[in-house]
Amino acid sequence: MNVLQSTLNLTPAYPLENLAPQKDILLLDIETTGFSANHASIYLIGCIYYACSSASWKLCQWFCESPEEEASLLASFFSFLAPFTTLIHYNGDAFDLPFIRSRSQFHKLACPLSGLTSIDLYQKIRPWKAALSLRSLKQASLEPLLGISRKAPYTGRQLIAVYQDYLSSQKTSLLHLLIQHNQEDLQGLFGILPLLAYADLPAASFSLVREQICNTENRLTLELLCQSPCAVSAPFQIEYPLAAIRGQKPGFTSDDIAVNPFASIQGQDTQITCRLPMYQGELKYFYPDYKNYYYLPCEDMAIHKSVGSYVAKEARKKATPQTCYSKKTGLFFPQPTTLLQPAFQIEYQGRPIYAEYQEGFFSNSKTLSTFLRAFFPLCP
Repeated sequence: MNVLQSTLNLTPAYPLENLAPQKDILLLDIETTGFSANHASIYLIGCIYYACSSASWKLCQWFCESPEEEASLLASFFSFLAPFTTLIHYNGDAFDLPFIRSRSQFHKLACPLSGLTSIDLYQKIRPWKAALSLRSLKQASLEPLLGISRKAPYTGRQLIAVYQDYLSSQKTSLLHLLIQHNQEDLQGLFGILPLLAYADLPAASFSLVREQICNTENRLTLELLCQSPCAVSAPFQIEYPLAAIRGQKPGFTSDDIAVNPFASIQGQDTQITCRLPMYQGELKYFYPDYKNYYYLPCEDMAIHKSVGSYVAKEARKKATPQTCYSKKTGLFFPQPTTLLQPAFQIEYQGRPIYAEYQEGFFSNSKTLSTFLRAFFPLCP
């Protein structure tokens, strides 16, 4: 078994203290001879960690010169793990960690992974695929967002054959390819850490910079400042379709729908812009406890039985869920979910759900942050 160590010139572009103390973090990536732990083995484990003694980031790689060395590789790696509490990886919850556990069981080795906190960047970033216009969620597809480029020409799948060639030829050039690929995976993993800023957005607070209604487009624009310790790196856009509005409705024509089909949030760095299509007209608020109400057909509204008992019997009916409402005329904006009360609808169980708009409504940072969290893919 070959153990390679080197010092890397790395500077975190994401506040690692959000995850764990820097000294407790280990970035992990493995290389295997196949994709099933029942029929393949681990030939390379690589990690990046912070060495307090030298105040620098280190790379350590364990490489099997032959398949028979896998047990020694695992034992040495497990011993190295002792000081660390937090593992960072990419799709490791689905592949790397189960593979290590399975191979440990095969060799009858105690596996310490269950005692560590696992942070899978793939799971953190996956909900943002559409917002970031990503075609693929492979790590190599994310790296260009951060300006990361690779030199190694092979994928992990292609390197399986390279490793087999190395076992038979022992060519130094092939060893270099295997080691370089793993190192670039790890440095790329380190480099995409700033993408965690997207996952942090639901917990961030926001302040209103400017609020404006465009009358010609019947749209509200909110320009916001995101108060987060790390700015988002690449531009994103999230759209919320008003898919439930079909055809022509009072106060909202089919032409309006064509012009304003979406509520959207987009942003980059710490600047966020939210655009909401507004509804001008009459909407209904449906009371949840309909059995306690009467419906008045002439007035087209529901009133509580404590008041409705004074109305002539022929002028009232028992309310149903569909008729238990009061009506209000005004300016409304759509909600992704029922966050703000009272919640208004065009019809019973209709979508979207609206809230009444009042000037300065979003000046309250708590209200603003609550509203925005529902738009983000990762809601707490």
